[in-house]
Amino acid sequence: MSTVKICQLNHLPRSLFLRLHAAQMEAASVWNVCAEMHKEARATHAKWSGRNELQQETRDRFALHSQSVQSLQSGSHPELHRLRTRKQ
Repeated sequence: MSTVKICQLNHLPRSLFLRLHAAQMEAASVWNVCAEMHKEARATHAKWSGRNELQQETRDRFALHSQSVQSLQSGSHPELHRLRTRKQ
């Protein structure tokens, strides 16, 4: 497991802080879409969404670079795998 260091960004200009906050909110929206797709699949006992389905669902919907969206999606896969193995 890797160590994460959290730094407060108190010294940033307000305009940059607001821009970063907007990007953070956009990233949260991507994560929520992935989580909602998973939740719907569990509720209907459907097959869980794979990488391709997640990419199709999130393509051109968010104001983030495509690699950032893919990174968020790949981050949700280990979490979903952990939940899947815990459920069994």
